[in-house]
Amino acid sequence: MTDGTGDRHSELGIRRSDLYALHQLALSAAGCRTLPELAATATGAGEAIASVTNVGIALVIERDRTIRVYQGPTGTLGVAEIRIVEIAEPSPLTDVVRTEAPVVIGSESEFAERYPSIARRVEPGEVTAMATHPLRHDGEVIGSCFFRYSRGLELTAEREWLIERMVDLIALSVVSIADRDEVVEYSHRLEQSNQDLENFAAVVAHDLAGPVRRISSFLQLMLRGVGPLDDTTQRYAQTVTEQMAHLDALLRDTLAYSQVVTPSDRRERVDLKSVVEDVVHSLATELSDVGADVQIGDLPTVDADRALVRQVVQNLVENAVKYRSPDRTLRIGVSSQSSDVGDEPWWRITIGDNGIGIDPERSDEVFTMFGRLEPSSELPGTGVGLAFVKRVVERHGGDIGLDSEPGRGSNFWFTLPGIDAPDVL
Repeated sequence: MTDGTGDRHSELGIRRSDLYALHQLALSAAGCRTLPELAATATGAGEAIASVTNVGIALVIERDRTIRVYQGPTGTLGVAEIRIVEIAEPSPLTDVVRTEAPVVIGSESEFAERYPSIARRVEPGEVTAMATHPLRHDGEVIGSCFFRYSRGLELTAEREWLIERMVDLIALSVVSIADRDEVVEYSHRLEQSNQDLENFAAVVAHDLAGPVRRISSFLQLMLRGVGPLDDTTQRYAQTVTEQMAHLDALLRDTLAYSQVVTPSDRRERVDLKSVVEDVVHSLATELSDVGADVQIGDLPTVDADRALVRQVVQNLVENAVKYRSPDRTLRIGVSSQSSDVGDEPWWRITIGDNGIGIDPERSDEVFTMFGRLEPSSELPGTGVGLAFVKRVVERHGGDIGLDSEPGRGSNFWFTLPGIDAPDVL
């Protein structure tokens, strides 16, 4: 039992080689990266499949206003320049976009009658027949496509059937190229926007730091110069001093955050255990004051920027001190486990504590810039530290996360690349 397709092909004189050529066009068109490349590919395939002289593709670039035209090369006219054409201007490509219906021209005289201004610009015999079809996507006309015949070649029923199949393949490729170009353009705009924001943050933080410190210094000089203050004025002065110190810390943290913008070029073999021990030693006074118990497990050697990773560890240990529970001795543990990705060695580092914990539903908020889960007046900090930690980890290609339970503590974890083992002969 058949569906009649074979009989229809036989009736039109469609050969198996024509269907194979359409299949090859589908593969070739899918690999085209630009519309000029697609027009050239379609022209080569059109010549082989339906004996066309060349193919032209038009894409609507301003709704109801203009199209951009790309033509494939020909032996007689060469490669035409990319042109912008007003949709109101009469031509096969624009007429199809306006009417959303094909325009089929069967003879040179018919072409001259319908488009006299175009006919006067071309040599005799250059357009003896032409089929122009709309290019559609999701039911909307996004452009048009012509198939031109010259030098006595005719548009037969067989060729028209093959052209209609080619139109469908070309439309799919046009959409793919347009989508890809839009994604690339958006990516470039986003990258530039992010760069502008980072530059702005760095400039603001740097330029404001000096005036803030000078204001704080002059405030202290003024307080010493005016002599004893009453309690209320003293309280006001103390508040201003504290807020200036907070602003200075905020600017320093923002500047540090903005400077971590690209994967580090200072990566080296870093003994993570020595880094953690160095951090614990530098924070010995703070840890001793709260009676903290720090346990450091076996830690790997990683491929990282030592200074940045040290800051990550310090921020997380300081975070554990800040959010400790008043009801029990603070315990901080640092551990690791292998977390290889394929053949690449990776390590998952965990810094855990038994502090006040975090609501799991709000865990993502702690990594946002200026993200704080408590009023800023309750605990010190700028809200930048964990955002900085996240950025450093991501610049190393790693991930970061948090497992926490309110009242029980938090486990901050992050991944870093390990060191490839040397080949053993």
